[in-house]
Amino acid sequence: MEKRRSHRFARFYGSRRFLQLRIPDEIRQKENEPMRAFLLKKFILWVPLGNGLR
Repeated sequence: MEKRRSHRFARFYGSRRFLQLRIPDEIRQKENEPMRAFLLKKFILWVPLGNGLR
């Protein structure tokens, strides 16, 4: 497990509920409406435990 920087906002809500993305500057500076629309949606991430679905 990689140790990451701690943020007060993530600690308050539980750090397992947050995903941090790093988007390169050249992508962020462009007019990129499809990427913006995608990132504004709600996400549900699921990781199977053990051997997956039973």
